[in-house]
Amino acid sequence: MLAEHSKNKKVFDNGFQIAKNADLASKKYGQKNVINGTLGIFYNDNEEMHTLDIVNKEYKNLSDKELFNYSSSISGEERFIEAVKQYVLGKNYSNNLDNNFLEVIATPGGSGAIYNTFRNYINPGEVVLLPNYMWSSYKLMSKEVGGGFQTYSLFNNRGKFDLVNFENSVIELAKIQKNLVIVLNNPCHNPTGYTMSTSEVKGVMEI
Repeated sequence: MLAEHSKNKKVFDNGFQIAKNADLASKKYGQKNVINGTLGIFYNDNEEMHTLDIVNKEYKNLSDKELFNYSSSISGEERFIEAVKQYVLGKNYSNNLDNNFLEVIATPGGSGAIYNTFRNYINPGEVVLLPNYMWSSYKLMSKEVGGGFQTYSLFNNRGKFDLVNFENSVIELAKIQKNLVIVLNNPCHNPTGYTMSTSEVKGVMEI
């Protein structure tokens, strides 16, 4: 019954599989004998899911209507949209910004944001530029929207962000594609946990 483009499609994620193996090992050998080094949910020192108290408090005080009702806008509540603009732009924020170059859209989580970006900015047949260490679902999302992917080297031989390879990869793709979509996954890169230094971020911005 599947459409042709969806046949033989399988989803496998190493991170989820390793986390599952760690969980099974904890049950078999005892939690104190197994260290789960996978990324994902943030736990505190007591191995309990860590959440922000202020968020918990506000969330639990919402009425059913506030919690389950539709938003007044598909793109998200106006206060949320303005708050995101303020956070991203900092001192450069103005509530009279020209929306031709800035748009905020609320999505159900980070994966939704990534998929929407790929869907709306990759032309058919174009590729997205991904780090060579990555969450494998990036590749699947790009394929889902009719695109492909190429990789840049995340680290140089000194274990730092490879600005030289990144720049070469950007220039190469920009010559042959109308649009250029790049995944940086910073801070706390998935799956390596790497966070770029201030100078590395500035280097990326200059490129």
